[in-house]
Amino acid sequence: MSRLRTIVISPEFKFLFLYPEGLLSSYVSLIWASEGTPPYAQERIVPDGACVLILNFGQPVASSTKSTQKDIKKTFFAGVFTHHSDLYYPSAAGVHRQIGVIFKPAGAYPFVQIPLSAFKNTALETEAFENGQFDEWHDQLSHIAALDQRLYCLEGLLQQTLARNYDATLAPTLVNLIRNNPQWRMDELVKKTGYSQQHLNRILGKYAGLNAKGLQRIFRMQAAMTAIWEMGTAENLTDIGYRLDYFDQAHFIHDFNEMTGLSPKNYLQLPQPATSRVLYL
Repeated sequence: MSRLRTIVISPEFKFLFLYPEGLLSSYVSLIWASEGTPPYAQERIVPDGACVLILNFGQPVASSTKSTQKDIKKTFFAGVFTHHSDLYYPSAAGVHRQIGVIFKPAGAYPFVQIPLSAFKNTALETEAFENGQFDEWHDQLSHIAALDQRLYCLEGLLQQTLARNYDATLAPTLVNLIRNNPQWRMDELVKKTGYSQQHLNRILGKYAGLNAKGLQRIFRMQAAMTAIWEMGTAENLTDIGYRLDYFDQAHFIHDFNEMTGLSPKNYLQLPQPATSRVLYL
């Protein structure tokens, strides 16, 4: 199967996806590029434990969270969010050109070299980073016209940085343990890992951006979204909430709304197939 895939969303808009290989694939889920005029006005980003890097080469894109609203003009890094955020694409704004990296949970640390807890619920332009690395990447990629070549170039830059900053850590293993068992109590995690709660949360905060409880909440909601979508109905919310160890249905619906901005019923009414990360509104 080819690592590079093209998806034509509409005659005026296309996506390219590059799936990394080798060691980089343990840290990066996907490198993507887009070009054209999107057929939708808004993307809603649902928390999934991932950090994101966006390099913008076209019209500014408005980013909105609970507390801030700003334009993505050049290069943008978003840490792990515990609530949804939105990107807006005004149809009259012209052609959009972006390239981005979706890091795996606990995967971004070697590339930023700053504890990821510092970026919790935070998105900022990368000129705030002292080393200027991401802005240098933007300048280098701006001289490459073809989207596929931009993707391969960015992959090479990521590989070089990872080789330079490689830091063997158990954080990805801990994250996967929590992802696969989001209903576990803290004492069960402590017993399984052999770490104290304080040490476990210290590791996760540095490499994954959230403590164990925060990650559990995100992965539990991801599992709930998948279950609702697969059933095609929101009528069995009580069963889903019980299976995923929500306190009650009100707790479940509150978390669903905070992370998606939608009720489960409205989630199912979206015109496009939903993914676990992006909803097109």
